[in-house]
Amino acid sequence: GTSALTRVCNILGVELGDNLLPPVKGNNETGFWEHFDTVATNEELLNAIGMSWDDPRAQPERWTETAAANASREKILTFLKRDFSTAPLWGIKDPRMCRLMPLWDPVIEQTGAESAYIMVLRHPLEVARSLYQRDCLSTGRGLVLWLRHVLEAERATRGKRRTFVSHDLLMRDWRRVIDGVVEQLGLPFHEINDMSRAKIENFISPSLRHFSFHDTELYDSATLARWTGRVFAACRALEHNPQDPKSLADMDMVARELDQAGSYFDDIVGEGAPRERKLREEIADLHRKVSERENWVNTTVADQDARIEALTQTVSDREDQINTLNTTVADQDAR
Repeated sequence: GTSALTRVCNILGVELGDNLLPPVKGNNETGFWEHFDTVATNEELLNAIGMSWDDPRAQPERWTETAAANASREKILTFLKRDFSTAPLWGIKDPRMCRLMPLWDPVIEQTGAESAYIMVLRHPLEVARSLYQRDCLSTGRGLVLWLRHVLEAERATRGKRRTFVSHDLLMRDWRRVIDGVVEQLGLPFHEINDMSRAKIENFISPSLRHFSFHDTELYDSATLARWTGRVFAACRALEHNPQDPKSLADMDMVARELDQAGSYFDDIVGEGAPRERKLREEIADLHRKVSERENWVNTTVADQDARIEALTQTVSDREDQINTLNTTVADQDAR
């Protein structure tokens, strides 16, 4: 749900930079609205500390003190100053930042920017289904990833200038969501006019939402309700009060239990991580080779088409010459 909200904010005056990831057919056709250097730096850092975007384990201890983290800080500060130093209102979006905010926060402060955080809340079963369809991740893994991202992002922004918004409400009534963001964060968005309204309503489409789940599917299961349901309910309460004490206590309780469970199972997941990483690299290499072969085939076909077109033109020119010669012969015969 972050892509939709990011684009709406962009239309209303938030500078995202020019170096954005391109849309991907079958994944995010309307665009990710993610800064390329942000994504690349976050991905490099995760790889360097033995993680990946879909790793459900807890972050390694003292990861912010590693050489890789220090290198990432320098890169982030460099491209933030390069791309946004003259922008009065700018934003960055990458879901990996949910787990990397302890590194990002101090760097953003170094730029002199005044930070505000918008947390997009989407039904966890919708997220899990989306991850299953796109990446073949199991429902259990998808839900643990959802918990990790939400819990760590909430913890990193607690007590700071932030707001929670509902993806479901964004799809139904974007104007109400934006009004709430402006009211809670005081962001200097552009006034909504006919042109910006048309752009947003053309972009926000029910077709962007591929899955829809009801609360009964989440809370009728005692297993799902204990962690995922409790955190989801807490986030809903935080929409109205971003510092609601009961909700924060519930999230802390689930975070503790998740970490306790992780102390047993993270090592098991970690044992398979190198093999999974190797398979990812092999798959990426195969995709690259297929893409190169497709490009070669397309180039070859294009070359053949060009040759056929050239030969067709040559034949046409010859036919014109023959017709001209026949006319000349007929004139000679008549004489």
